[in-house]
Amino acid sequence: MRVEPGGGPDEQRLTIARAGVVLLERRAASFDLAPLRVGESLGKVAPGSDLDGDGTPDLAVVEWTGGVHASHRVRVYRLGATLRPLGSARTADPGVAAFERPTAGGPWTLRTHDWTFAGWRAAFACSPAPEVALRFGPHGPRLAWERMRRPLPAAEEAATALRADPAWARGEVPPGLWDAMLEALYAGDAPRAWSLLATAWPPGRPGQDAFRAAFLAQLAQSPYWPELSARLGL
Repeated sequence: MRVEPGGGPDEQRLTIARAGVVLLERRAASFDLAPLRVGESLGKVAPGSDLDGDGTPDLAVVEWTGGVHASHRVRVYRLGATLRPLGSARTADPGVAAFERPTAGGPWTLRTHDWTFAGWRAAFACSPAPEVALRFGPHGPRLAWERMRRPLPAAEEAATALRADPAWARGEVPPGLWDAMLEALYAGDAPRAWSLLATAWPPGRPGQDAFRAAFLAQLAQSPYWPELSARLGL
């Protein structure tokens, strides 16, 4: 495998070949063949690591499209008898997405973010991007739910803080509200998400049902929506 200058300005070409036969050729602004690894130590994922835990060497590639916001993508390939794509995940930059190797063997986990709400009703810098944990396999990346469970602030305290957000006085819904809702959903707690919406929404203020509908419509654009909706009954 090799990365070399592509045919255009600011372009690289990734080529994977075996016995003189080209198995893969991709072009992008840049490629990184050793993504970040975290866990027991900080390092890089070496090409040939068994990322899906099936005993076959794999390759993780970070591909940059050349854009500004969340314009990198992690792609995983199985390097067996034939080259097989195992899926991809969008990320902000190589320093934000990282693989974790299990201590007892098995598939690695990629920690990245869901960027579906980037620029939705808020500037990119203020947009929530909940962390997700992914495992790659024959059917593409899948959410590793047990790796996404995390302690959340007490619901009543969170709702009180959200009600005090000055955005309400400006006639706006604060991004912190759907940030907290997304954190609850990706932790597997849909009732908490809807309870936060109901208790943080100022009494007598119209538009709660319309906001919930718009929120779900945007969430349905997520690549993880099929798993979210099936698991949480959305």
